[in-house]
Amino acid sequence: MAVPQKRLSEAAVAVSKILSDHGIKHGVFGGWAVNVLGGNRATKDIDLMAAIGKDELWQLMEGRIGWVKIPNMREDYAPFFWDDALQRPVLVEIFIGDHHHLSYRISFLKLVGSTASPANTENARRAMRVVDTQTVLIDNEPVQLLAIVSIFKGKLHAAADRAKVSDAMDLKHLLSKYAEHLRPHATSINLRDVGKAVRRYPELSEPLSSVGIDVFQAQEIQSDEVTWMSPPTYNVQKGIME
Repeated sequence: MAVPQKRLSEAAVAVSKILSDHGIKHGVFGGWAVNVLGGNRATKDIDLMAAIGKDELWQLMEGRIGWVKIPNMREDYAPFFWDDALQRPVLVEIFIGDHHHLSYRISFLKLVGSTASPANTENARRAMRVVDTQTVLIDNEPVQLLAIVSIFKGKLHAAADRAKVSDAMDLKHLLSKYAEHLRPHATSINLRDVGKAVRRYPELSEPLSSVGIDVFQAQEIQSDEVTWMSPPTYNVQKGIME
């Protein structure tokens, strides 16, 4: 069942404040982020990626009023329920972006207000996988979102891996409203994800092509269709970063 957007926004503000106050780089993505970017559909949780290890995150959140840890065995994923006033709990899913098992280091650069020089920024990008973030104000409170292209990549990866119509809806919204923003990134989009997503949702072919993504080449790429009982470790993070 969908959770009211206002309640989700309160949860996003709460978790972003904790992470920001402790200097932990992070960014929200997923359905709520798409709604913040002008989408309009029902969603039920908050998804975000954070540059912190899971054990460190557990310790940070331990004993915080309103936060309940949801135990699980995945090293790449730390879910919580948030409820500040005995209202409806909100599921907050934190995807771990700092772990020695990752084949690359996830780092964050501020998209807005960055003081890094272009040369230093480019050197950083060559040295590690970098994801930009942007700050949005929700009821005058700052929340960190992943950059639009990263939110798009995450949605595309989800559409490639699962049958969920809302993923296609979100992609069509982003392609329509942010075409000029996405077009410069067309050659960095994972064509395997494009091919799988278009096979699942043929209506995505034209809007993807309209921003310069080579849908024809994507459809030529051979890909084994696998239905996961549960996603592979770091699957979500790699979908955003690659």
